[in-house]
Amino acid sequence: RASFVGRLPAVIGRGEVEIPVRGTSVSRRHAEIALAPHGLVIRDLDSRNGTLVRGLAISSALELSGATEVGLGDDVSLAITPSPDSLVIDVRGGFDRGERFVLGEGALRMEALAATVTFDSGWGVLAADAGVSFELEGQKCALPVHLLVGDRLLVGGVAVEVLQVGSGARRDR
Repeated sequence: RASFVGRLPAVIGRGEVEIPVRGTSVSRRHAEIALAPHGLVIRDLDSRNGTLVRGLAISSALELSGATEVGLGDDVSLAITPSPDSLVIDVRGGFDRGERFVLGEGALRMEALAATVTFDSGWGVLAADAGVSFELEGQKCALPVHLLVGDRLLVGGVAVEVLQVGSGARRDR
């Protein structure tokens, strides 16, 4: 299961945020991840239980370099992995363990599906790789598809159900 967010900065927390994660120690607006001139920056948003980077509490914005482990309070852990055109956040602990969030402004690659998601005016557009079979609601597709809530796709034999699109997190499974 993966959620796609087409912009940064993105707020992480248990409220109405771009990256929703649930845990007993997670604040509604817990932390923010943003692009900085030299890479990614994470900052705590005055959360009750703090944000930890590689096990150490942070008190201000901190630049991240390479893959990084981030803790939200004492029960949620995230693995943050940057790439040239996107950022992947894997939830490793907490109620949402196993969730994956893919953030970026450009094309977001989905290797497991042999497809790419891009954003057009805030809406997700899915395109399968050349030679990969692609169906929407049982109809074969030759062109990229703007994703709508409730769409059911079959991309290279993998089922995809669109749960949410538009502003905020794009939740696709």
